[in-house]
Amino acid sequence: MFGTAAIEDSAKRMAALRAALQAAMPSRVHKTGYQRDIADHAPEELRAGVVMLVVGQESDFNDSVGMEAREGTLSVALVLHLMVEGDSDGASVEAEELAACQQIKQFVRAGVPGIGLTLANIYQSAQQETPYGYVVAELRAGPPRNNVN
Repeated sequence: MFGTAAIEDSAKRMAALRAALQAAMPSRVHKTGYQRDIADHAPEELRAGVVMLVVGQESDFNDSVGMEAREGTLSVALVLHLMVEGDSDGASVEAEELAACQQIKQFVRAGVPGIGLTLANIYQSAQQETPYGYVVAELRAGPPRNNVN
């Protein structure tokens, strides 16, 4: 048998994504529940950067006979809230967000065994909430693209 076994179960796929993301971004605070308001996080958490993964949709299922409702792709939002202290200005927040974006791209490039991971978009705060910032990355987590089982 060649390749990596696909992780088909959505909950197991999310667990694998969270574990891999925590390993890829160990200095960040990882939370499993989504908190919309940045103020809901403790200041020390925001200084480190708070990472949350949220499932938005599952789609692109196989429709071949005998394969119905298999091989779906999860649309996942990777949300990171942060805060820059001191005499922070918009440029400081932007610099922190760009550093977070680089970490996210490295995470996607490294991949997760059993999952075909792609990056669709990354959104940033556009310096609108200084000294706070956020990054939202749209990920697609589906079956491995080169799986040969």
